[in-house]
This record gives sequence, structure tokens and C-alpha cells, in this order.
Amino acid sequence: SRLEFLVLELLVRRQEARAHVRHPHHDVALGRPDDFGPLGHIGPLGHIGPPGLAEWKCADITSDDGVALCVVDLPGVADAENTGTESNFTEMTLKWAAECDVVVWVTDVRTCFLTTHEKLEYEKLKATTMRDVAQREGRLFQFCVVLTKCDVEVTKTGSAGASASAASTGASAQRAKGALSALYRAPQIKKGEIVSEHEETTVYDCILRAKRMFPDDHMIPFNAFGRILTRNDASETLKALAARLAPGAGKHNIQLDMKWATEDLHERRQAQMLRSILWHLGPTEAEYNEDKVDAMKAHLDEDSTAALVLAVLGVKDSVHPKEWHRAIVEAIEPYANARDTHDGHHKLNARALGVLQHAPAAAAKYERDIRARYESSADSRKADFVTDMFCLCGPSCIVTTRMYLLLPFGASLRLVPPRAMSSVQHGALFELDVQYSKNRAISAKKSWVEKVRAARVSLWGTDAESDVCVDTAIALTASEVLCSVLARID
Repeated sequence: SRLEFLVLELLVRRQEARAHVRHPHHDVALGRPDDFGPLGHIGPLGHIGPPGLAEWKCADITSDDGVALCVVDLPGVADAENTGTESNFTEMTLKWAAECDVVVWVTDVRTCFLTTHEKLEYEKLKATTMRDVAQREGRLFQFCVVLTKCDVEVTKTGSAGASASAASTGASAQRAKGALSALYRAPQIKKGEIVSEHEETTVYDCILRAKRMFPDDHMIPFNAFGRILTRNDASETLKALAARLAPGAGKHNIQLDMKWATEDLHERRQAQMLRSILWHLGPTEAEYNEDKVDAMKAHLDEDSTAALVLAVLGVKDSVHPKEWHRAIVEAIEPYANARDTHDGHHKLNARALGVLQHAPAAAAKYERDIRARYESSADSRKADFVTDMFCLCGPSCIVTTRMYLLLPFGASLRLVPPRAMSSVQHGALFELDVQYSKNRAISAKKSWVEKVRAARVSLWGTDAESDVCVDTAIALTASEVLCSVLARID
């Protein structure tokens, strides 16, 4: 018998879980509107069934804890001995699994991952999906193992794993009720023989074996026969079949919950996009795809952008990571601490990263921390610091403008002066310098001088500018004592 699994596409909104019917080709497209995040949507699936099938029955599917789903049932992977038509199952499975958000591997609880073939095929699926799609496109994939025919009581303790407890008596029940960490230990082997005092072939041991192999994957013990027999809305014919095949099926493990996959979903998706962006910007130029990087950058939220900006600028000691989700911090930290390429984590490069949509807002929110990092830098490094800010925040960022105008005179000589900036380089404030460099007589216009005064107040604040004479600032700029009519006068 082949190994089967379902691929579930999580939907946050119930109305987006509908399958759209396409006639007359009898193709079904399962997916989301194009504006639902950066993940795209599932394209048309090939027609399955006899020619001329006139009716499709579409259903809203919701997990027992209220998560709307689109379900794609794929053929799974072929057994090791299958070399005929079944050998195409794997190719089809790998292709369509990459179109979904949650991949669920369905396997018998008593034989799960006993064979090397099953273990390797599951690892291949995970590796291919993560390498070819998640890493390149920034998509978050979650993996889950559904352990079927599990008709004994199993108590789940959070998303980290499953702990077993049995209602029966004897040594098996006592072992199941023991500490989870004790059950996770590998069997002791002496002279090639297992010397453990307990037999490790019960259902509980099988669950723990699977969890030891794939500790990061969610495990769901499931009892389909028990679910059929206990549901009032199940088909009577189906109930009769279940009663004949599994007359003793109990009421354990009959829930299918998916809310675990939606917890902190936005933050974990953001973290995956961060990892993918940074991977693309690594030293392996052959992997770089500018369009994909730009698409992911456009979907970074304010927290992710702030974490990235501060990491590039080297501001990490004074910012409290608790302000951001743990997944975002973990995605950024290896790169923030890298001095050079090491273990796949390269030093962050502002020029390669480019302008980020929410970078100006992040700079304004953490200006005090950025300013402290700037002031602690050597004078020879301050010009590079400001250049990095220009790259990340763009020329219109007021915090970047302040940093530029605070540069020591020697450091500022390394950068283009405001009066010589092109329209692409300068922001709205530096337009005043460009105007003055082209026409010195403009300083005689009261309206222009008032614009300079308002710009200076927006930069340095009312208190700092209360004793400053704008005419003096303009005169010092004309004599090149100041680099800009907006430069600070202490």
C-alpha cells in the first residue's frame, strides 16, 4: 500500500476557503485571492474522474478548532518496489506540496517510519520544499505527521510534542505516565543487544520514536474509525462500514485541530522572509533573484524592518528584543553577529539590501539608539554609517538627514554635499540647498528664508533653534563653513 498524505492550505478567513469551479474543463482551482500575502495561490488541478463528469461538489472545510482549510489530497509517494505508474506519484507530490502552507504526512501509528524508505522520502519532501521554495521565495512551510489508527488515549502537551498516558494498568501504563524526557531517551545497547528493561513496541513507543526522528514537526494522533462512529452527522453506510472493520474503535483522538499552525503565523512568515532575503544577498551570486527579493522586501512589516535596519547598523545592545517576536530575532541574530561569512551567515550589507519601505519609520522610532551607535563610532566610520542609512532609508528620511548634518567636517568631505546632490540623491529638505547653490539671490526672498527656518525647526526642534539666526546659517553655508543651510549651529 502506498504512503499517503494530505496537503492543507491554511486560510485565515473562512470565505477564502472555497474551491472555485472551472467549467467546462472540470478543473478545480484551490487557492486565495492574489492580495492574500506574498504566497501566491494554487493553480488549476488536473481533472480526476471519468470523462463527462457533470457535477462538482464543493464544501467548506473547517478544523474542529475553527480553522478554515483548503485540502488537496495527493497520491503520496510510491513504495520502494514500485517502478510502474506509481513511480510518478513522488514527482506529482513534490510539485503540489510546494503550493501549500502545511504539509501533512499520514502514516500508520504502529509502523510509522519503521522503514528507511519512508523516513528518507519524508526527509526528501521536507528538504526539497524547504530548499527549492521556502529559501528562494521566502514562504513559510509547516510540517505535520498524522498518526492514524491511534485508538488509545494520548495526551498532547503543547506543540513541542506528545506525551503518552494509558488508561490500562500494568507496566505499560506506568511507563506511559512517566516523564516525557525519560521516554525520549535512546535505547541502551550493549554488545550489539538492546538492554532496556522495557519492550519498546507499544503505540506510545511508536509515537515517541516518530517524535525523536522529527522533533520539530507537529504530531497528531488520529482515530478515523472512532470519529466516524461517534459523529451524529456521519453517513449511516459509512458508520456500518466502520463498525464492521473496527468494532472496538474507541473515542480517543477523534479531533482534528489546526489552530497550532495559525499561532503567530504572521510573525513566523515574516521571519522566513527575512531569512530568505538575507540568503539571497549572500556571497553566492548565482542564487540572487532581484525580483523575488524586491517582492519580499515589500511585504516586510515595521517590526521586521526595524530588526533588519538596526542589525545592519550594528545597533543591538541597546534595543530590547522583547519588542519583537522571538522568530524575527532568531532570524536576524546570526547575521547581525557575523563579521564575515561563517556557517552560511554573512555580514549584512546595506548597499545590497537597498531601500526598505518601513525603514524611515523604524529609524524615527529607534532614533535615540541609532544616534548613540553613530556617536560611538570613530570619525572615520561615521560617513559609512550615514551612507548605510541613505541606502536603507532613502534620502527623504529625516533621521538620515540629521545624521548627515551631524557629520564632522572631515568625514562630510567624503560624501556628496547637499548643493551638488541630484534629484535622486537629495530629499525634500536638501532641495533648499540645491536652490541656493543655483541662485544665491533666492536668500533675499522672505518666503524662502521662512522655508529654511521651518525646515531647521523640523530637524532640530524649536528649543534648539530659538537662538539661531537663519541669515547666519545661510552666510556660513555660502562661505562653506557649513555644508548646508540646515546644518546644526551649536
